[in-house]
Amino acid sequence: MKSAMQEVIKYGVIADKELFYLVKQERLRVLAGDAELLAKIIFRCCSIKAGVVSRDEHEKGERRILNFGHTVGHALEAVTNYRRFKHGEAVGYGMIAAANIAKQINILTSKEAEEIENVVESYGILPKIKDLNVDLVLQAMQQDKKSLAGQLIFVLPEQIGRVIIEEAVPVPLIYQVLQKLLSR
Repeated sequence: MKSAMQEVIKYGVIADKELFYLVKQERLRVLAGDAELLAKIIFRCCSIKAGVVSRDEHEKGERRILNFGHTVGHALEAVTNYRRFKHGEAVGYGMIAAANIAKQINILTSKEAEEIENVVESYGILPKIKDLNVDLVLQAMQQDKKSLAGQLIFVLPEQIGRVIIEEAVPVPLIYQVLQKLLSR
């Protein structure tokens, strides 16, 4: 449940501010398994995904927003041989990284970056990552199928509920954000 909620948080950040604040405010009910609330949340997530996919069936544009948190998340999974993280946990770290990149390039406020991080962390303790090597994580990111000729593509929040696709994030900034992330 806790891992799956990271994907729910993703949907709130990329397209539904109300969903984000619902899962923030109703965390205890969610974690207790409130069936009515969970049905409402699942319906909203499915509606968002169906809408995005129907508008971009071949993943040429808008559909890429579904990869929010996955650039770093997939790299963390790869460098740990898919054994340390549940997928949602890796995506949770990826969302924190993306929010911090967005903050550093001044497209997201510090307050909202912190809010994303706090909500991600409120759904469970993420596995420790202090022992991971920044260079290996960056290398895994550059080898990911979603990178474009080694160019890293990030989905970055402009605000909670709206994201952009950024293809020109400077590698030194990515490195700096990864260093901070991996020091946790």
